[in-house]
Amino acid sequence: MYCRYLFALQVKRDLSQGRLTCNDTSTALLISHIVQSEIGDFDEASDREHLAKNKYVPQQDALEDKIVEFHHNHIGQTPAESDFQLLEIARRLEMYGIRLHPAKDREGTKINLAVANTGILVFQGAGSASQSNSLAVIASGAISLVVIASCAISLAVMVSGAISPAVIASGAISLAMIASRAISLLSG
Repeated sequence: MYCRYLFALQVKRDLSQGRLTCNDTSTALLISHIVQSEIGDFDEASDREHLAKNKYVPQQDALEDKIVEFHHNHIGQTPAESDFQLLEIARRLEMYGIRLHPAKDREGTKINLAVANTGILVFQGAGSASQSNSLAVIASGAISLVVIASCAISLAVMVSGAISPAVIASGAISLAMIASRAISLLSG
């Protein structure tokens, strides 16, 4: 129960810092569960007062009506149930748990790398991850997190210039297969 609360706090923090990218409807639904957990059952006056005092996302004012509308549907939920629903919604978001790390490709174009359960993702473009175009999903299929983490560490070392791409590619065959596309993007 305490772990669920800590994860809910993490989702709340990620929303406020702009790390959790989602559409307006999902954002409003997430915030409505946070409000239910914090102040209890729906009361329009107290909802609007609470939202005026607490900013959960930068552009919250535009979502206020939607948040209040969603909060009305949560009457009777306990804080623990609201936290559970918050986590259920968050875990279904496309970018949940993905942290973007800035890098540059061989032409000097800014890209973002991320490690996900499907492998290493490469995003190109400005703005948030939901607006970016995914260039490649590397190492799709069943693969151990150890191999994915090793590849991410290798890429980070390579980008910093500490080890050449040739040295990284000479590692385990599975790591070389995973990293081949990323290395071709990052090395010249």
